[in-house]
Amino acid sequence: MRIGLMGSTDGEGALATLAEQARVVRDAGFSTLWTSQIFGYDALTALAVVGREVDLERPEPRRD
Repeated sequence: MRIGLMGSTDGEGALATLAEQARVVRDAGFSTLWTSQIFGYDALTALAVVGREVDLERPEPRRD
């Protein structure tokens, strides 16, 4: 099962916050990050900026 989380695009520094949320979601192993179209920035524009700023590929798991 794939599980995603909802990010926020409202408030001061929203894009930087959304980018940090994307890093946390990626590092925690979640599949997707969603954002609403209702408040704050346009959802597709905000996610495009986040995609440019954050390497969304999950790092390979460590094999010790």
